Amino acid sequence: MKKIILVPLVIFLSLSFSNAQDTIIFKDYPKPVICKIKNITADKINYYEDGDYYSVDLSSVQYYSKSFRESKEIVSQAPANSGKPEPLYKPKGYVAFSIGPSFPFGNYKDSGFANTGINLSLSGEHPFEHSNFGIAYKLDYGFNSINQAGFLSTAQSIIYNATGNPNLTFSVNSIGSYSYESALFGFCEMFPDQNFSIDFRLLAGVMFANVPAVSISVYDYGNMIGTSSQQAASSAALCLDFGVCLRFTITHEIGFIVNFDLMYSNPQFSVTATAIGSSGPYTASGTANQLFYMGNLTFGLAWTPTIK
Repeated sequence: MKKIILVPLVIFLSLSFSNAQDTIIFKDYPKPVICKIKNITADKINYYEDGDYYSVDLSSVQYYSKSFRESKEIVSQAPANSGKPEPLYKPKGYVAFSIGPSFPFGNYKDSGFANTGINLSLSGEHPFEHSNFGIAYKLDYGFNSINQAGFLSTAQSIIYNATGNPNLTFSVNSIGSYSYESALFGFCEMFPDQNFSIDFRLLAGVMFANVPAVSISVYDYGNMIGTSSQQAASSAALCLDFGVCLRFTITHEIGFIVNFDLMYSNPQFSVTATAIGSSGPYTASGTANQLFYMGNLTFGLAWTPTIK
């Protein structure tokens, strides 16, 4: 009789001092579980607690209360040593390596003449205890070649507008690629399901960016009249990243991962250019910004460590 009187009292006190709407007491776990009950079937009770989703046998429940609207004491025999159940779909951390195309956007593509390149990424996410939120980190290396046809066409227009000479033409002697490394840290939110999880992350950190050396020859009526070159340069700047991650379970510890990340950085470079013509060499130095803005679509494998 004491059990029947005291259990509703514990339920009332739990609800009075909690923001949660619903409460469950398990037969082998006397501490009230403050939660949100999703639904109750003939043999299951399904609920959310601290962002985790649970689906447990109704036979393991001693008492439940749904927002003071519905309550019930269940007197069937509890399974031996059932205790408090584990979440049905619990967020899991991982470490992953992935590779894929890097698509330039905005001025990086239009005035920087960046082509689609390659991105390599080492990333990880780890949830906080009893939460769908967690920390996230990512290391990147990538490069984008330069669209030589677009570069020469723009150079031709600039020189013609400056000199009015339509007979000046150019050819590329050598030109490298843009490249970058980044180290990013931030936060994520995970939405796990049975063999699948979709995660969102917001990261910030530093990008170490590199612009390539460029050398071109200048011709007038087909005769070379000089060369112009720009030295390679490096710079570091703030980098921001917003990413979406899809993870598919292959085994208990291994999964397939698909990432899409938008990365943005606007480093400033100190550049030196040299022109050599009939009047001798001329060197000029200055600073210029080159936007690095790309969308990276990468594919790889994720490892979820088993914590014992």
